[in-house]
Amino acid sequence: MNVSLTPELEKVVLEKVACGLYTSASEVIREALRTMVANDRIQQEKLSALRSDIAHGLRDMESGDFEELDGRTSRALLRRINSRRKK
Repeated sequence: MNVSLTPELEKVVLEKVACGLYTSASEVIREALRTMVANDRIQQEKLSALRSDIAHGLRDMESGDFEELDGRTSRALLRRINSRRKK
């Protein structure tokens, strides 16, 4: 396989090899691809979780299991969420 890189990307690869982090340009590219595959998997997991949360929310709405918020109750809810997050 032969891959063409932009001059900027080629510089990145050469810098990684030059500083001793990798022994060859091929090693840099393999690591970059492994990282991309891992990131793709994480993004897919996040997307699946989001879709699940949306489906759950829609089911709650259809069953009437929700509470409408106005500006005052929304602010109170945000304060509670932020308080829990800080703990």
